[in-house]
Amino acid sequence: MSVNVTAPVLLLAVLGAPPAQTVEPTETATVTATEDISGYRVPPDSGRSFGGNVLLATLFIPRLVTKIVLLPIGGIIWVLEHYKIPEFLTDLFFNDARTFGVYPTAFVETGFGLNVGLRMRLSNLFGHASKFTAGVGYGGRFRSVYGADLTTGRLISDVFRFRANARYQDLPNEFYYGLGPAPGDDEIRIQRKRADAGGGFELDVADDLEFAITGVYSHSSVRNSERDPNASLAEFRPFVDLVYEELRATFDTRRSDPLLSEATPSRGVYLSGTIGATQVLNEPTSNFYRYSTDAQWLIDLAYGSRVLVLRLYTEGVFGGEAIPIVEYPRLGGTTLLRGYRRDRFRDRTIALASAEYRYPLSGHTDAYLFVDGGRVFRDWSTFDFTHIGLGFGGGLQIHTRSAVVARIQLAGSRDGDVLFSLVLSPDFEHQPRSER
Repeated sequence: MSVNVTAPVLLLAVLGAPPAQTVEPTETATVTATEDISGYRVPPDSGRSFGGNVLLATLFIPRLVTKIVLLPIGGIIWVLEHYKIPEFLTDLFFNDARTFGVYPTAFVETGFGLNVGLRMRLSNLFGHASKFTAGVGYGGRFRSVYGADLTTGRLISDVFRFRANARYQDLPNEFYYGLGPAPGDDEIRIQRKRADAGGGFELDVADDLEFAITGVYSHSSVRNSERDPNASLAEFRPFVDLVYEELRATFDTRRSDPLLSEATPSRGVYLSGTIGATQVLNEPTSNFYRYSTDAQWLIDLAYGSRVLVLRLYTEGVFGGEAIPIVEYPRLGGTTLLRGYRRDRFRDRTIALASAEYRYPLSGHTDAYLFVDGGRVFRDWSTFDFTHIGLGFGGGLQIHTRSAVVARIQLAGSRDGDVLFSLVLSPDFEHQPRSER
């Protein structure tokens, strides 16, 4: 059994991370205590379809089992909400306007140890929703990690934004299992370092449609880890310098119920597609391409409080033979093919299908159940339904009125893996290759 724990402890427990976005004080943003308590109240059945009733009935048993299993956690959730721990910690680390804050972070992951650091967030840097964030961390999976990100928000235009970022990562003990859908169980450890600097433009074409053009210069190196000094690294290039440009289009109609958190959308679709070109600068030089597609459909089963999320995701690299292995797509971890260890499967193409059911436990906590199926392969001509990885599990999603704070997750796989994780990040967020 392998266990994976990622635990940002900004809130010392699991709450209190800063809001993902600053909410301007408007009448619609003001929520009374009565509204907060009644946020998950389902109105009289005045239009739910027969199919929706059947689906809710089908999901009743797993939901009941999950509630029983999570019953001891209910007391912790009650204490956090009753004594307003999230609000207290946000007040402690942020100014009154919530535009500036410096707060501690930490996470621990089995096999890597503890990482601790600091993060700074400055909103409305030049006004108009511009934002600057920076962070450092030491230990754990990252021997050291540094990053900074700047976005102009609406400073230049209401529809046009500029973004710049820089990152450095020193990962002393990454896992590598080999290539293909059925790699061996004997992993090797590698030490990987990576430095990126890039930027781009984002354009809001319509209310739900966005285009982005981003680019990055990247330097990465691979060498033997101190934990596995004799492993053969013949498949890896010692270092790679490359330039990557990406075009991304996003169509997003996801919306939440007016009485519920903005961070937990309950209906709509999310469609994203990217195409990118890579030029490897050092010998042997090469040119290749990358694409990804992400389709999500949120089905509202009960007035925003119970949601079924269906997802299809693909990613691939093509167009060259000398593609560095560190650039291959991967499956396994806390978001793509949950239930398997990080980067468990790797090849030139990946495909993933997922279904997740969410339902409320309290005003700030949802539970969810999921099943993921995915596979890696050389290219689409070699795809078949053998060696499909299957992961399943459930967990808790904790959120404020405007942001997801944490996902606490227990996942298993058809191959016998069991992983527990606590992740500080929005679920299903697309992250461009230029920012990974």
